[in-house]
Amino acid sequence: RRETDDEAIKKIATISSNNNEEIGEILYQDYKIVGEDGVIDVQEADSKANIELVESKGMRLNKGWASPFLINNQKTGNFEANEALVIVYEGYEIHNNDIVKDFISKNKNKPIVLIVERLGLPEWVEELYRVNVQGGYNVTLIEAPDFDVKRTALMEDIAEYVGAEIFVQGISKEVKPGKVDKVIVEQNTTSLIQQTVNEKVLERVENLKAQLENTSEKEF
Repeated sequence: RRETDDEAIKKIATISSNNNEEIGEILYQDYKIVGEDGVIDVQEADSKANIELVESKGMRLNKGWASPFLINNQKTGNFEANEALVIVYEGYEIHNNDIVKDFISKNKNKPIVLIVERLGLPEWVEELYRVNVQGGYNVTLIEAPDFDVKRTALMEDIAEYVGAEIFVQGISKEVKPGKVDKVIVEQNTTSLIQQTVNEKVLERVENLKAQLENTSEKEF
């Protein structure tokens, strides 16, 4: 893990802002406030840049939407929603799970994020797309990052963070989703954002930080 100096961070912020130095400086100042573990959400405004920082806690996953057909903001190319339900699914055949399908049907008016161990058959994405377009639903699908034990541990962390109970294929009889104040699903990343987080999650974050500090580069 390498420390990044201020000038390098400013350059990254400027490049991320299409080389607009003014916006780059704003992002840099925001980064200094939220820290390296924070999430900065940039939204378009009708007038000159207006920055409002809200205290919140975010989890960012290195995986985005499963299909460009499962977005709800054509302008940004993202799936974005407030007060979204999050289902964490352990198993390889979500496309055949009637319990999950019934839950989606009963929650038509709510945005739903499915974070799954495996995407399932390609036809499942097509089915979700039809549900969104023809039925007026608001559902997206994400495959959990990492592999094997790491993926399992991450799914447990996600469930803890959003307050969900993992739906285990072949065992669970009921969907018990979690909820986030805001979700932004981009092509390669997913940001889950909460205004408040329970103490168990904060303790887990501190433990992971401690483990990272005590881990050498050779262990990766």
